[in-house]
Amino acid sequence: MLQIDPITIENLKNGAHFEYHSSTIERAKANTVINTKCTKFLTPYIANFEEEDTALKISPKNFLSDDIADINDLRSDIYKSFRRTVRAMIDFPVADVAKAAKIVNQSIKDYNIDPDAQMDLQTGLLHNLVTDLKGSLSEQVALLHLTELVEQMDEANSQFRDLMEQRNDSYAKRLVGAMRNARTKVDESYRLFIQIVNALIYLDEDEELIDFAQKQNAAISRYKQQILGQQKSTKKPDEEKKPTPETPVYEIKSVYQKEGGNPDKPLELGRGKVIVVEGTGLKLLDSTGKLAGDILITATWYVDPVDEKVDADQIIVNTDTRIEFTMVPDLAEGQYLLRLETYYNGEGNPPLKEPNVIKFPKEITLI
Repeated sequence: MLQIDPITIENLKNGAHFEYHSSTIERAKANTVINTKCTKFLTPYIANFEEEDTALKISPKNFLSDDIADINDLRSDIYKSFRRTVRAMIDFPVADVAKAAKIVNQSIKDYNIDPDAQMDLQTGLLHNLVTDLKGSLSEQVALLHLTELVEQMDEANSQFRDLMEQRNDSYAKRLVGAMRNARTKVDESYRLFIQIVNALIYLDEDEELIDFAQKQNAAISRYKQQILGQQKSTKKPDEEKKPTPETPVYEIKSVYQKEGGNPDKPLELGRGKVIVVEGTGLKLLDSTGKLAGDILITATWYVDPVDEKVDADQIIVNTDTRIEFTMVPDLAEGQYLLRLETYYNGEGNPPLKEPNVIKFPKEITLI
């Protein structure tokens, strides 16, 4: 009995994944029998695919980032020029000018602005400094003939704040992980659709259904061989080995905030926010194989680092390929390392004798 072959579509890259579903849907739309008998399952499949289409069209880079980088460089240059000029005038031979320079320089020292610091921190400090320069220190600034430079610094800082607000609005409309979510929904609706088609073929060997299945299988075979790199087996069905439990590959591939994160900086994670860990062999199990293993967060700046353990009741999703948990809310801001400790040994295998440690190779930043 002819049936549509299975395919691991999760392993396709975004472009190939999109094209596979696009061609499948076009093939299905052109088939009269499928359009008549499978509408209930084809319609949600098409709707989910349109979500993927939308997610794919969203540029991974927000071009406002270029403008933000440019204006950040400009305001840094203006600030550095202002700071150099003030320092140079401290030894000015005119007493009033030298005194004014010393007063303004003390304010610069008090704020201690690093032009290479985190951009938002720099924005707030510059705003406060400029407020003082245009307010309580305006007399001294005028005496130094730096009023225009202060205005330029204020304008550049205001432009930076406006651009950041525009980008934040853009991010608010763009769900982190939108492509992942869209792909998952498309794959699920595809499999259900194919199950229905296979069932119809089994019940009624209609020529149009068989034609669809043959064309779909030809496409699947090509994707397996040319894109997924799978070779067609030359063994007969009764010669194929039965699947046996395998030891998983332990690897954390990505870490990101589930909602409200910064797509440009996915490793900046909010305290108390839901964090997603993706990879292979991740399932958290203790030595009994029943309870969850450990998620450990370690600060990188301590001489003797102390592990912070995520409470078991904060682990929301616990599978081989995906962990979701709520980040410890009371940790300090800064850089941390993340690792998992689990006795997981693959489905169907007994737990490991010693815990396996899976480290994420990059630092995460808690904000």
